[in-house]
Amino acid sequence: MHQINRTIFTITTIHRLLALPVLLAALSQSAAGAITYTDQKDLWLSQTTGVEVITFTEHPVGTWLDDHYHESHGLIFAGPTEFITHDTAFHDLQGMKTFTGVADLRFDTPITAFAFDNYFGSVNLRLYSGDTQIGFAQFFGLIPNFGGILSTIPFDRIVLWDPSDAVLFIDDIMFTHAPLVPGPAAVWLLLTLAAGAPCRRRRRRACAASPAYLT
Repeated sequence: MHQINRTIFTITTIHRLLALPVLLAALSQSAAGAITYTDQKDLWLSQTTGVEVITFTEHPVGTWLDDHYHESHGLIFAGPTEFITHDTAFHDLQGMKTFTGVADLRFDTPITAFAFDNYFGSVNLRLYSGDTQIGFAQFFGLIPNFGGILSTIPFDRIVLWDPSDAVLFIDDIMFTHAPLVPGPAAVWLLLTLAAGAPCRRRRRRACAASPAYLT
């Protein structure tokens, strides 16, 4: 695996007693570049240009996904059970669901940023450049919520799964092939992550329960 010194910080909301979402944000750095994970949608959007959006309203409810977004976005859904479902919790009433809890997204052209919006429960993800895993992160919380990735290392595959059960729900996904936008917001993100107070880890059986083909 590509060697990355990974420092993990956690950021808790001030409404902890109200059980609002808790973000586990990871900052991965190497001589080749950096990968950051954030739950701040405005920040993610401020660092990206040329963003492509898939709302899963482009095809009917019940569509089993494979190459449905290949011609339009260069994206293949390679997991065994990704399909479009209806739910009133989704912004536009449609989103993606998997029965196995796993989504495997593969891009023809490497991307530099990826995000998933309004997901249910918890989501773990792994980033790949070719056959090499370059990053790992965990997001968890109550909807509405957001998970975003910003990377100076281009990647062409993302594997997402819910470590708590066998069902993964995601509303919209967003991504871009363009280089990240430099500027003060990037510095602010690094400082925010570095200053984050450690949060009590939740006991999970995430990795042990991961499907075999994730390893």
